[in-house]
Amino acid sequence: MNSTPANHVYPLLSLEDLPHHLQPYTHQFEQACHFINKQLPSANIEGLPLTKLAKNMAHAMMHYSHESQSTLAALLYPFYCYQTTKSEIYTSIRAIGQLLHGAKAMGSIDTVYLQQTSDLKQLENLRRMTVAMANDIRIVVIKLIEQMQLLKHFLTDKQLTHQKAVQKITDIYIPLANRLGMGQIKQQLEDDTLQYLHPKAYQHIYQTLKRIGDPDTLLLKQITQTLQDKLQSIPQLTITSRFKHIYSIYQKMKKKNVPIEEIYDHMALRIIVPTVADCYNALGLIQNTWQSIPEEFDDYIAKPKPNHYQSIHTAITDGTHIFEIQIRTQAMHQQAEFGLASHRVYKEMQSDRALYVTKQHCLTDLLHWQFGLSNLPTDTHFNRVYVFTPQNQIIDLPHGATSIDLAYYIHSDIGNHCCGAKCRNQIVPLTYQLKTGDQIEILTHPKAKPSRDWLSQPNYLITSKAKHKVRQWFKQQDYMDFVSAGKNILKKALKRNHLKAFSLDDLVLKLNYKNSQDLLAAIGNNQLNPVSFLTTQPTTETESKTTLQKTQQTTIQLVEVTGIGKTSAHLAQCCKPTPTSTIIGYITKNRGVYIHRTDCPNILRKTKEQKKRLIHASWPTSDHSINDR
Repeated sequence: MNSTPANHVYPLLSLEDLPHHLQPYTHQFEQACHFINKQLPSANIEGLPLTKLAKNMAHAMMHYSHESQSTLAALLYPFYCYQTTKSEIYTSIRAIGQLLHGAKAMGSIDTVYLQQTSDLKQLENLRRMTVAMANDIRIVVIKLIEQMQLLKHFLTDKQLTHQKAVQKITDIYIPLANRLGMGQIKQQLEDDTLQYLHPKAYQHIYQTLKRIGDPDTLLLKQITQTLQDKLQSIPQLTITSRFKHIYSIYQKMKKKNVPIEEIYDHMALRIIVPTVADCYNALGLIQNTWQSIPEEFDDYIAKPKPNHYQSIHTAITDGTHIFEIQIRTQAMHQQAEFGLASHRVYKEMQSDRALYVTKQHCLTDLLHWQFGLSNLPTDTHFNRVYVFTPQNQIIDLPHGATSIDLAYYIHSDIGNHCCGAKCRNQIVPLTYQLKTGDQIEILTHPKAKPSRDWLSQPNYLITSKAKHKVRQWFKQQDYMDFVSAGKNILKKALKRNHLKAFSLDDLVLKLNYKNSQDLLAAIGNNQLNPVSFLTTQPTTETESKTTLQKTQQTTIQLVEVTGIGKTSAHLAQCCKPTPTSTIIGYITKNRGVYIHRTDCPNILRKTKEQKKRLIHASWPTSDHSINDR
């Protein structure tokens, strides 16, 4: 690795810093550190040098994650987020680009919260951020670790300008850590925000605990040893003791309105056992040995907290002191400390089913977290649904969206060949309205195609994107039908005129069509009659246009159209209506109204959709062509 420049105050990670499980990724770390060492040491956020923030975030991430991508992303995140100049490093180290982008996107909630805005673009960014966070919980961990490091910096640089930033951490990121069950991060943020916002209260509690620490520490050792003796029948038992964290004591003082000297349960013990049965066995042994306090008992194993926290809480007393005890398994302990991040929600590490369940919990928690933020608009997610694909990717759609809406959201071809859907492995109709948390599989078949009912019936599609794609498909089908009909009409016209050699490309240029298919479609849709260009055989482009204009002039006539009155229209050359014929009008897409006989074969074979373009028409009492006027 290149040495750090002399003007770099904060040395970055070295290979010796890497724990054993990250050693295979030394080359990637060399790349990242080489890039960071070249950055300006003056670059900072809130007065904290980005180089120092990068190093601290990487070290912190090693504590919470045992895989390289998270640590690399944490190392590069400050520069990706706060520098305007971008580097190939963000994409050259594979698989961290999405982590960096997702963590940066979390800044949208800061904007919405601080500005209290209901701007549609910001709310859309917020929804996208929610999807990104639920798809990969590591994004949340990166952002929370950033907030932890910024908060530590604020404690050493107490300027009034940081007040709003610290309050934002209190209002947004502590509830997020709590909702996702990330106990370690939550407690660290709570203690540090208390120290910043209420320094006197923090110092008073801290100094009091420090003063009574020695005798209480001895007492904790004694009770721990007694517990070890009483619970020796339980194998692989672990007991730890500690003082409760300062913020917890502060909250209890406020709740009871008493000074710290009257808080007697500031000492806590944690017992970790192999199985759930061992938890209840340990509880029984403890209650048979010490006097328990009934009102302090909670069984969060039988009834977990909303953030999936599980543990048995009880409190015992020796007559003078109160000890809070938590009893849990190792898996419960991991959940309590790291929350959903402890599940290692990466596809290569979990079965599809386990990954789906974990992401479903994560999505639910994130939505509840956002609903609980008072400064956010209450309808941010009210009219949305979040569903899962079979690959466990989360898709955000409007409330009321159906299986077909989802199919077209994924890809037009999937929508065009959609023939059914499964919700959690159960067949559901195409009209099934999606619900948040559903896992939907779209069923396709090569011969399946859209139905016009999807547009005419209200319960098939609600998204404008899906409706547009279906209309596009039918427009293309009509177009190809006209191209096919045009080929047949032109073939017959060539045969009638005894023409064998004929250049379609030359005609496209002469008549100003984009391509031969457009010309054939015009013939098939009766917008262009082959007679106009086959009988005269013009030799120049000018002659061709003159001939076409003359042909069109002889076929334009005044007619009576219901709802419009007298108007000019083209006489269709397929049936050549005369003033003695019963007629009907057909509105073309680009060439105006064409008049047909009511018994014209082309009219009789129009599709149901095409017949919507038919209008009533009749000859005026005084018949004059446009040329006569």
